[in-house]
Amino acid sequence: MFGNCVILGTSLLTVVISPGYLIRRKLHHGEYYSLLMAATVGMMLLAGATSLMVIFLAIELLSISLYILSGFSRQEERSQEAAVKYCCSAPSPPRSSSSGWRWCTARPGTPSSPRSPPR
Repeated sequence: MFGNCVILGTSLLTVVISPGYLIRRKLHHGEYYSLLMAATVGMMLLAGATSLMVIFLAIELLSISLYILSGFSRQEERSQEAAVKYCCSAPSPPRSSSSGWRWCTARPGTPSSPRSPPR
C-alpha cells in the first residue's frame, strides 16, 4: 500500500512538472501521458505482485512503455539512438529471467512464489 502511494505521488508530480518541459522541447504529444500511465500501472503491479506471472507481466508493461518514452523525442539523435539500443538489447533477458525465476523460486506445478508454511 505504501509503495503504491509513493508511485502514485511520483507520477502525479511528473504530470504536474511535465507540461512546461514538453512545451519547451516541442514534444507536447498526447501519448506521453498514456505511456506514463502505463508505466505507473506496471510499477504498481510490480509492487503488489504475489505471483511470478504478475511480476513478469508488470516488468514487461513497465519496460515497453519506458522503451517508447526513451525514443519520444523524434527530432533528437540521442533519443533515437537510445530507442534503437533498447529495442535491440531488450527482447532476450525477459525470456531467460522468467525461466530462471520459475526454476529458482516456484513450487513444482505452480507459477506462484513460495510462501512460508503456516504456523
